[in-house]
This record gives sequence, structure tokens and C-alpha cells, in this order.
Amino acid sequence: MNIFNSDIVTIAQDALWEEVSYLVGDCIPKPVLIITNSCVSGSPEEAQLKKMMEACKLTDEQYNIVRLIDGQQAAWHQLRELLDPQIIFLIGILPAQLGISALFRINEPNN
Repeated sequence: MNIFNSDIVTIAQDALWEEVSYLVGDCIPKPVLIITNSCVSGSPEEAQLKKMMEACKLTDEQYNIVRLIDGQQAAWHQLRELLDPQIIFLIGILPAQLGISALFRINEPNN
């Protein structure tokens, strides 16, 4: 899909208008959304993520996990509409991958 192409906005940004429901699957809205890089099922990375959620005292019913392939972009506005989270936890994902142009305080909560 070629929506818009210029020196400032490249064709790569077209991914931010593509459908993201395949990333969400059958997830229902939950208060916490975790967006992380993709990992193999049963890998040490997945075990580490589960331990992090347990340390935060979160149950499976309280969070959704969306996994992106390295460098993959996904439209934040669509993820927000589909999953309606109150808290978003980015692990290894840059805000620019979600089409967000903002500076965030590192390792601190942001509004």
C-alpha cells in the first residue's frame, strides 16, 4: 500500500494505517497492555516476562500481550481502540514503532 511518500514521510510509515487485528487475535480489553518483541514459546525470554508479571502481582486476566517482530510497526490508535488499556508497558519497543512522536521519561511512569 502506498498512501503517502515524500522526503519527510516515507512509504515505511504506511504500516501505521494497516489493520492490526491480527496482532490482537482474540484478546479482550484488559487494564494492562504489554507490547514486546516476539519470542519463541517456552523460551527464557517468555519465562522472564511471566516472572515480571508475577512480580507485579498481575494475573493473566489483567493483561494482554502484543508481540511485534523486531522493527515491526503497529498503529497505536488501533491497538488502543481494540484493547482499551489504562496502563501500557513497552518492553524493547520504541514509541516510534507505534507511530507515537513523543519524548518519554525513561524508567518512570508517563501520563
